[in-house]
Amino acid sequence: TRDAFMAFAVRVAEARARYLKIALELSSLTNPTADDIGRLKAAREANDELVHAFEATKRVIERGYTTLAR
Repeated sequence: TRDAFMAFAVRVAEARARYLKIALELSSLTNPTADDIGRLKAAREANDELVHAFEATKRVIERGYTTLAR
């Protein structure tokens, strides 16, 4: 549905915001720990996976393979 697609877009934006928030927090540290870097990496991977899934979903819709129900 359109509502589900919009909720998906919001989740992607939230994942991006979490990733950037962690990156900005770590930028203030002189020597981030391995755990700090691990948190950043996990946030980036989550963001990347959600972005890829969202783009794939968008392509399916744009190509007319499916339509969004209201």
